[in-house]
Amino acid sequence: MGNYAVVSYAFAMRKLRSLLLFLAIMAVFCSAQIGEKKLRLVSLHANGSQRYSEAQVLQATGLQLDEQVTQQELEEAANELGETGMFVGVHFQFMPVAEGVSATYQVTDNAGTAPVIFENFVWFSPDQLESELRARVPLFQGRLPNAGSLLQDVRLALQALINNKNIPGTVKTNVNGQLGQFISVSYTVEDVEPRIAAVKFQGAQQLDSALLEDAAHSLLQTAYNQSAVLTFCNSNLKNLYLARGYLKVHFADLVYKLANESVQEPLVEVTILVDEGPQYHFAGVTWTGNTIPSPQELQKIISLQNGDLANAIKLERDLAGLRKSYGPHGYLGVTHKVQAHLMQDGTASFEVQLHEGVPYQMDKLTIRGVDQDHKARIEQLWKLASGTAYDDTYPSKFISEMIKSHLAAANSLVKESIDDQNKIVDVTIDVRP
Repeated sequence: MGNYAVVSYAFAMRKLRSLLLFLAIMAVFCSAQIGEKKLRLVSLHANGSQRYSEAQVLQATGLQLDEQVTQQELEEAANELGETGMFVGVHFQFMPVAEGVSATYQVTDNAGTAPVIFENFVWFSPDQLESELRARVPLFQGRLPNAGSLLQDVRLALQALINNKNIPGTVKTNVNGQLGQFISVSYTVEDVEPRIAAVKFQGAQQLDSALLEDAAHSLLQTAYNQSAVLTFCNSNLKNLYLARGYLKVHFADLVYKLANESVQEPLVEVTILVDEGPQYHFAGVTWTGNTIPSPQELQKIISLQNGDLANAIKLERDLAGLRKSYGPHGYLGVTHKVQAHLMQDGTASFEVQLHEGVPYQMDKLTIRGVDQDHKARIEQLWKLASGTAYDDTYPSKFISEMIKSHLAAANSLVKESIDDQNKIVDVTIDVRP
């Protein structure tokens, strides 16, 4: 077939134009005597993606069969695929053929994508937004990476939709996550603030609707924001169900519609979809991770009795009393996690997984408000030595001892300064004679 060239390269996002790679490609082109000649693109293929069809990947390159292309244009198409953020690797090959040139793009999907949230696009239904974005942004499928040109492409498409309705707002992008954990990409229309005019419920049968409506009253006249409303549902409203044993309650997607046609001050009617699930009764607590208090001692803080409604809110309030069990031993950083085990007979048992940490130690004692002689007498009475395990019940007991010994009045104050990093506690006593 005569001289030919096959060029293949891979790149990571933000490192697309390596000088050495560019020189290597140019060397192959020169040796094949292709240079910057325009050749007809007679064959175009894409493979490797599990997320997109070949047609979707090729559409994103911007290339068209039978058009005249150069080496630079083929390279730029590969760069554009990589810069979207939806691929962690892109290779391309091309080969001169009798009628022109054949090009193939090999891509590797980026697994690190997250859902997209449209916070307050109340002028469009979710289906309308999805349809419009798929038509305008070839690679959009409801999930996005945390960086790359596709974020901007979606924002510009949303801005165009807003502009077409003469809505005087600006679309902003937020990449959401904590401690490096990427959880979502959200888009918000700023400068226009849709407000909640009414809140309704669908699927709520077990709880009195008046109870739910009263709890949701605080949402009225607030700015509509999908994430904020769902957060409210999964805290305030969910707690109403958890307190009554509905441990599988779930708040599904919100349904919203405009209650007026105002462009400047739109009002929104929100319907909250509720899947209540079955009601459960309490069947006991088991403990793991405890080495200091016995299960029998820990059980004393649980007020729920077998057969009671599985009130998860009351259980958490009871577990706040773990400090009373661990504090005398110096374990001030104990944490817990609750795992509910839901049975088909309608009962629920709870496994409380404890992480005790390490005991804190007594460090410095400071006594204020008395002369040196009085201070020395108090220090002599104090028995919790520096470097020993701290007992968080001791200071209050000590105040009682001081009062009995006529060293302080009942209004004397104790302050604990807890250093969580070094696991030490300083105690300051303000003595009232």
